[in-house]
Amino acid sequence: MRDTHMTHEMILANATLVMPDETITGTIAVRDGKIVDIAQGNAVPAGAENCGGDYLAPGLIETHTDNLERHMRPRPNVDWPHQAAIVAHDAELASVGITTVFDALRGGDNPVRQPSKLR
Repeated sequence: MRDTHMTHEMILANATLVMPDETITGTIAVRDGKIVDIAQGNAVPAGAENCGGDYLAPGLIETHTDNLERHMRPRPNVDWPHQAAIVAHDAELASVGITTVFDALRGGDNPVRQPSKLR
């Protein structure tokens, strides 16, 4: 029986790598979604993507946000389709490097309070 698994490899070179204790110029090799090698230096091997010094950092974690509500109810009295709102929310966060998020959702609406009349 043949193994039909295809290995996907990506090499990002000449990047500013944000490491746990320092920032270095280097190369990261990723195979099948896992980092398999990190090398220091600005060399760009054949077939690698030259990052030109751009920063590479681990995905960020957002521990509290009310951002999803803004997508679900973009304006008063507008209830956007929830699946589309969630997809837009996730794409927005991923575009700025946030890979994990804890959204805080409120239960129910806040009543609109009218200012008290001056007496």
